[in-house]
Amino acid sequence: MAEYQNRNFDQAILIADNILKEKKNFDAANFLKAKASFFKNDFYTAEKTLQMLGKKHPENFDYKLWLLRTYFLSEKLKEADELIAELKENNSEDWRLFYWQALIAKSQNNFEKYFLSLNSAEQVLKETSFIYKELAVIWMELGMADRYMKYTEKKEVLTK
Repeated sequence: MAEYQNRNFDQAILIADNILKEKKNFDAANFLKAKASFFKNDFYTAEKTLQMLGKKHPENFDYKLWLLRTYFLSEKLKEADELIAELKENNSEDWRLFYWQALIAKSQNNFEKYFLSLNSAEQVLKETSFIYKELAVIWMELGMADRYMKYTEKKEVLTK
């Protein structure tokens, strides 16, 4: 993880591969390898690994969101659209899906869909912001604002 966070993607992949030699089904190592491969523009490896993880853990939204990113950057827009439709079935209120839908529409010069998708993402974010504001008030009332800040910083890192 440290090598990945320091953007030493070759080293991160090497470490993940060594771990996977010992324990083939270690999902964290596979996910790390997929993300490092993504950042090295090795979309083939990233895609295959993320597809495998997604089949193994169909409930894991993060695997599929990374697969969506991979499809988009490898210009597999049909697959990206299909994955968005699938993910919206269980996560219809996740702004990231609308955002990726907007990016796909923009790349296809479909500016009406681009605008509508961005508008939907904005509406979801507005609704979600109320929840975070309420959480912030609760944490501050409990005297745990520092802990809340660490939590939100960690959440921001995980969503990137």
